[in-house]
Amino acid sequence: MKQVYPEGYNDADKAAYDNLISQGRQLLGSKINPKDEFLLDLSAKITINQWRGYDNNLSREEIDQMKQMHKDMMNAGEINNLPPDEFYDKLSITEVNEEVENEEVKNE
Repeated sequence: MKQVYPEGYNDADKAAYDNLISQGRQLLGSKINPKDEFLLDLSAKITINQWRGYDNNLSREEIDQMKQMHKDMMNAGEINNLPPDEFYDKLSITEVNEEVENEEVKNE
């Protein structure tokens, strides 16, 4: 399977990502559940974003609230499947569809 890197990753970011994933797998070994592999991916991407100085602008309270909501949904059995990798790759990218935005302005 070919690795898909987030948009904007240069060669140094890709090398750092691959290195972080390799280190994570080596540290965890066979202890990591295949369903939890995505956590290595997220951890590597978060680390690279921190190195680059990106900030998600979330307060500590907002982060704690998101963690609690996620935990509550897991305990309630509402989370059955993990989202595809493409979801996480484009998580921080926002796009505006200008045609839809212009139509909404015209309709007002």
